[in-house]
Amino acid sequence: MVRTIEQAISDMRQKSKVPVETVINETGMPESTIYRKCSLTDPEVQFKITEIIPMMRAFRRYDPLEVIARACGFLIIRPPAGKAKLDACAQDFHKEFSELFVLLLDFLNEPTREKIRALDVACKQHMQNTANIQAGARKSASQMGIEFGDGE
Repeated sequence: MVRTIEQAISDMRQKSKVPVETVINETGMPESTIYRKCSLTDPEVQFKITEIIPMMRAFRRYDPLEVIARACGFLIIRPPAGKAKLDACAQDFHKEFSELFVLLLDFLNEPTREKIRALDVACKQHMQNTANIQAGARKSASQMGIEFGDGE
């Protein structure tokens, strides 16, 4: 079944689980405008492309984009579920390691009892955080069908 852009916009609002208050805040549109523009009842209502993009982001649904892509002969392929989480895990690990490295450099530049204690606490916390990040990475990789090795 071929959907129109109007149907896709209506579906975007109806199927989204995002509260309308969030959409209002993110788009700056009044609630009445959102409902009027997303309904199929008023044939006079028109969307500017500059309105559709913020609404798709706010509703976290991309139905209109898929209709536009199909009309232009393109197919939208979403990244595998879990890829964004896997990327976030890598960023978390990098941040975690960077913070620990800064403490280590600080200690090496000026060794004191306070700094070695802070480094010790940070190392223990780093090991726990790294284990949590690794568990998240394993789960995301599993969702993508990737075997997550132990590095051995």
